[in-house]
Amino acid sequence: AGNPYFSGMMSAAARPVVDQFNTAIRDIGSRTAASGRYGSGAMGEMEGLASKNLATALTDKASQLAYQNYGQDLHMKQMLHNSN
Repeated sequence: AGNPYFSGMMSAAARPVVDQFNTAIRDIGSRTAASGRYGSGAMGEMEGLASKNLATALTDKASQLAYQNYGQDLHMKQMLHNSN
């Protein structure tokens, strides 16, 4: 059935990563506007890289949490099996 708390753990782990992404996007907008490049291809490339970094970071966090959750579940099953 899975861990009912997993989505909450993932949300908490993702929050700083999403905040960092939002800050990066705002900074990209500010820098490109200041240099007269707002809406340019360069801006799009920078936003694309920020989006890729976000996707990678979220995937890494989810994988890490899933692995930890699996290990804890396996450990608990082994403990239950050994106690019988």
